Amino acid sequence: MLKALKPALVLSTHPIATATVDYVKRHGGLNTLLWVAVSDWHIQPFWLFKNVDCYLVPTHTQKLDIELISPVESEIIVTGMLLRKRYYDPITQETARAHLRVPSDARLIVIMGGGSGWKLEKVLKELTELEAMLIVLTGSTERQLEVQSYLRHRLRRQSVEVLGFVDPLPYLVAADLVITKPGGLSTAEALHLRKPLILVEPMPGHEEENRRVLGALGVCFASSSDELLQLATSVLDNHERVGSVGDFAISMQTVRLRSFRLRHSDLVQDLKDVHIADPSQELRLNFQ
Repeated sequence: MLKALKPALVLSTHPIATATVDYVKRHGGLNTLLWVAVSDWHIQPFWLFKNVDCYLVPTHTQKLDIELISPVESEIIVTGMLLRKRYYDPITQETARAHLRVPSDARLIVIMGGGSGWKLEKVLKELTELEAMLIVLTGSTERQLEVQSYLRHRLRRQSVEVLGFVDPLPYLVAADLVITKPGGLSTAEALHLRKPLILVEPMPGHEEENRRVLGALGVCFASSSDELLQLATSVLDNHERVGSVGDFAISMQTVRLRSFRLRHSDLVQDLKDVHIADPSQELRLNFQ
């Protein structure tokens, strides 16, 4: 497909895709720019390849790490974590709650497990006795049905809304607290919206490192399952105080999110046919 399309630019967000394009370029089958957008809060050596022309990374620390371990001198741009445009002009919490029919005085926790709905049942089990409204974003219809069945037959807990694949933005805006596994984008969305954030049940490897990095920066709370109820209760009971965690995250030099627009004419000179998801023909970057 790559040879047939002959793209002027390939933007990769996953090491397997990067490795594929790197291999084709290395063996002379493709003459294209290869850019890599990193969507975690750290760098691993096996993410780096000789034929990458440019890396887009969330933090200056990651830029320094690439310079230290990269096999070649690729261009490195510190962009912040790349988020959709709607995150830069979100609705108010009051508007979000009215739209979602969440009472203005409810204590609302949004729970996420990524696209796979990772270990949501385990998280819910630990929050059985928590006095709060829970909205669970499972990532798919299949996981939605599984979690709903679990709640009916195992926990029988009320005041839990279980959803499949939805736009998380209005739910995050409405939330008093976000509980999620430490995916790069999920954590960036919550931090950008200045939400208190508890990280639980990381996937092995890259998400464990995300939790370590963000925990070291002091921009989130990390919890084991058996401590989750106590921590979530404490966060909700002290919401005015711990809400500053999100503000602190934004003020940190390493995760400051300021937006600007880089037009495609600047990305690829004289390129007439660029297919991108954004109809405005602009790439939105968070730039420090």
